Parts: sequence; C-alpha cells; structure tokens
Amino acid sequence: MRRRGGRLPYGILVLGLVMAGLAGVIALELKSGEPASPPPPPIPARQDRNAAPAAVHAAPGANVLARVNTILARPLFTPTRRPDEQVAEAGASAGLTRLTGIVVSEDGKAAIFAPTAGGKPLIVREGDRVGPYVVSAISAGALTVIGPDGQRVLHPAFDPNPPARPTPPPPVKFPLPRQGPGAEAK
Repeated sequence: MRRRGGRLPYGILVLGLVMAGLAGVIALELKSGEPASPPPPPIPARQDRNAAPAAVHAAPGANVLARVNTILARPLFTPTRRPDEQVAEAGASAGLTRLTGIVVSEDGKAAIFAPTAGGKPLIVREGDRVGPYVVSAISAGALTVIGPDGQRVLHPAFDPNPPARPTPPPPVKFPLPRQGPGAEAK
C-alpha cells in the first residue's frame, strides 16, 4: 500500500484526517456535560386483556352493547345503508334544504345544499346566509347554523327520493356461425 519512498497516497491521508476530526467532534459532544433526557414513564399494564379501554367505561351514560348492536345492524358497505331518518328530517323541519355534502381542504371549508326545484346546488362558506340562517362553523362531518330558533347542527343526508336507476339495455345477441355440412361453402 505504500509507494516508493515510504509515502501514503494523498486520498488515504485526507480520509484519515476527516475520520480523526469526526471522532473529535463526537468526543466533544459526549463530554459536553448536558444530562441525558429522562426515560419516559412506564406504561401501566392492563389488568384484563379483554377489557375495553378506560375511556369507554368513563363515558357518561355509555351503553356499549347498544352501540355495538346498532353498528352491526347497519353494516358499513351495504347498498341499503342510509343515515337515521331523524338526521335527514332535522334540516327539513328547520326550513333548510337538505345538506348533501361538506368539503374541508387546505383551500377552505364549504357546505353543499341540495338544489330546490331543479336549480343549482347552493355552496356556502362560514359566515354565509342560507335563508334566515347564518353558517357559523363547518367541520368534517357537521355544519353549524344560527337562526331564529337558535343554533342547529346539521349533518349530510342522502336523498330520501333518489332517482330511479336506469334499466340496463338487453344483452346483445350475436348470430352463431353455422356448423355442419356446407357451413364453409358460401
């Protein structure tokens, strides 16, 4: 590895100096005298592995079994899944059109109300008016409005009278090629 004359190659010499410098920096950091951060507190072990978290038990009036039964009665990915009728009727009873959607993005928040009598959908932002109501807050799943009867929280609802699905066209029947004697002669 040595050249003639007993000298090391220039690249190896530079590499050795860099390594020595980095080792010195590490040594200075270790001896800087700052105490290490204390270890995080241990996580207490649960008494019963099958028990629900304490937050579920601490909820006032929580009836977990009833909630589970409600969830299981309305499977998430079924075509017949619809929101509770009370939610859909809440906006209609307040004199508002149906809230069809909420958009929350980096660009802002908007709520979309169903069109009335074949018109265009109404898109509102916080502070806009919808009839006698003022939109006070928009979140990912709810819209809060303030009006003559106080504050109301609306949730998006499906159309109670969706348009009928178009019937699919009948399958196309292609003529089958003739088989048998004389089929090839044309």
